[in-house]
Amino acid sequence: MSGPIQDDVFAAGEGDRWYERNRDALGHDDWPLRLIERNALHPESVLEIGCANGWRLAAIAESGAPRLVGVDVSSAAISAGVSQTLDLSVGRADRLPIEEEFFDLVIVNYVFHWIDRSTILAAISETDRCVAPDGYLIVGDFLPDRPTKVPYHHLPDDSVFTFKTDYAAAFTALSTYEVIDREIYNHDDPSAEPTSENRGVCTLLRKTLSGLYR
Repeated sequence: MSGPIQDDVFAAGEGDRWYERNRDALGHDDWPLRLIERNALHPESVLEIGCANGWRLAAIAESGAPRLVGVDVSSAAISAGVSQTLDLSVGRADRLPIEEEFFDLVIVNYVFHWIDRSTILAAISETDRCVAPDGYLIVGDFLPDRPTKVPYHHLPDDSVFTFKTDYAAAFTALSTYEVIDREIYNHDDPSAEPTSENRGVCTLLRKTLSGLYR
């Protein structure tokens, strides 16, 4: 890819435009919240990477979690934060504006597929850095039959793509995370059977630095 990497494209304004296009649809049919409820999680601290205006964190706040932190590349989304009780800031997934702090739960929902391939490992590492030992991680994204690169139709002349693959596998590959729960669904029509093109997955993982080694 010539020119700026995708991360810079979204930081320079496409993140704001994405938020403006999608803000009215935020909060509908949310699998991260369902997995939290289904597994009776009660985290004391939560970090969401790609939090938009913090609507999901605000929903989690209703259960009494005292520490709720969100990071998003869109300054417009952060400025529109839905609650002053949330700690929201502008930042990128590959260099989070988080100092040395662990969280009981980290959520990354439909974020990794936007990230430039030159920085995706840094984003995965930053995510892992923030998950507390024995903490939980929720990863939601697309799940095609094989890794797929799709042109981003809103910026057809800028060589921007969505990169669809099983991102939860990046965390389980070294046996430092185990899958606790997983839901596969049709991203475009929840009432229909999913295909490779529209299959979504939401995975709840638990971090265990050596517990899976025998």
